[in-house]
Amino acid sequence: MPCGKRTFINMNLSEAIQTNPSYAIILPMMLGLFIAAVIVIVNKRVFGRLTSALMEAGAENESTALKPEECGVKIGKITEKSLKRDNSGLRKVISVTEDGRLYIAPENQSRAATVYNPKDASIAGIILIFVAIIALTFLLLKLVPWLSEIVENAFGGQENV
Repeated sequence: MPCGKRTFINMNLSEAIQTNPSYAIILPMMLGLFIAAVIVIVNKRVFGRLTSALMEAGAENESTALKPEECGVKIGKITEKSLKRDNSGLRKVISVTEDGRLYIAPENQSRAATVYNPKDASIAGIILIFVAIIALTFLLLKLVPWLSEIVENAFGGQENV
């Protein structure tokens, strides 16, 4: 079997990175993009159910505040932890009373509708995002070495004056 310059047959990831250093840049960058997409999905789908339910129920102040169960939402561990942390993005939108009831003040409702709108995260859109990230990763893994070879061939043989 002919072995080309960029063939990575029987190589592990560290050998591939040593052979092609652009892998060390592209793979972490794509992993970061993947993690960012997961965070956006959690914001939209998980936190969005709670914010939408609170706004639809009219929980706008301490007197109209509701427990999640009262507005038909069962919160999971991620949401519970986020509501307990004072510096979380969710807590910047949702206020928590001393007895654990929740409300979204009128001045925060616009942000809640924008940041946590669950309608912005359809299953088809989520699948499309992950397919696009994977396709972009493979494209960059092929394109960057090719471009670097072109640049090296164009400028590599010249001496600086």
